[in-house]
Amino acid sequence: MSYKSNNKKKLKNVPDGYDKIKQVLDDYDHQLRLITINNKKDTGTNNSNLMSNDEDLWEIYKINHLKSKYIYDLYYKRKIINAKLYHWLLNNNIVDRHLIAKWKKRGYEKLCCIRCIEQSNGSSVTSKDGIKGKVCICRVPKSVLLSKEKERQKNNNEEEGKNTPDDDDLFKVVIKPCGRCGCNGCASTD
Repeated sequence: MSYKSNNKKKLKNVPDGYDKIKQVLDDYDHQLRLITINNKKDTGTNNSNLMSNDEDLWEIYKINHLKSKYIYDLYYKRKIINAKLYHWLLNNNIVDRHLIAKWKKRGYEKLCCIRCIEQSNGSSVTSKDGIKGKVCICRVPKSVLLSKEKERQKNNNEEEGKNTPDDDDLFKVVIKPCGRCGCNGCASTD
């Protein structure tokens, strides 16, 4: 089965070097298309914009992240592609320019998606679990999450009259993925 895009944009004025990265970008686009096709089969609809729930979007966010990170690394870290090609990719929306812009800022080097730092109408972010806060759960450093969870378990044990173990290894700590994008943690300190 050959891979052919139905909605492929006609790319104009393609800069030199694009042919070297085209196959990788096409592979990411193909993965995105497969997710959409599988979702259509699962939901029994022909509407490609319909996703059954947020978890269906997680794979799309992940692939978008990987595709953008690939270009970011080629330009900023490995210095393999030139500025003209890099800006052309941004201007043609081939990669997520907003996500890449955040990666250049201190503290956002590992950001998973823009959705996890958005705040609607200046209000605080509410996670899928109903927890209100200024940032998404995946932006909180794991060390902070672990210490808070250990403290919570310790308080629960004391309330129930159980002995609290001194050994940190005896605590069961499960960090739930972000309800927005499925990220398991993208704080820059992790």
